[in-house]
Amino acid sequence: MENFRFADEREWRYVPLITKAGIPPFVAKSNIDTPTKKEKYNNIAHDVRLQFKPNDIKYLIVESDNDINDLIHHLRNAKAHFDPSTIDRLSSRILTADQIRSDM
Repeated sequence: MENFRFADEREWRYVPLITKAGIPPFVAKSNIDTPTKKEKYNNIAHDVRLQFKPNDIKYLIVESDNDINDLIHHLRNAKAHFDPSTIDRLSSRILTADQIRSDM
């Protein structure tokens, strides 16, 4: 892993403060190794979600220019409950990994 770039993982994790009673801080793999067992723990933590609004988003990063239209299409269709100005603002925050590599 000498030249591994962790920034290329393209994922992030939300780790909430566990203040709700009954949510264990750790679940052994053996406790979630079947769909039924996993569903039990998903139900326990169902209300623990990352809450954010479109204005909290600074950047939307896609791999290349070819991916921009797909993301804009997704914003317009999957996020139809957002007003058009919000969609426009989010669309203006799209950067590509290609841009970042070449410009920064």
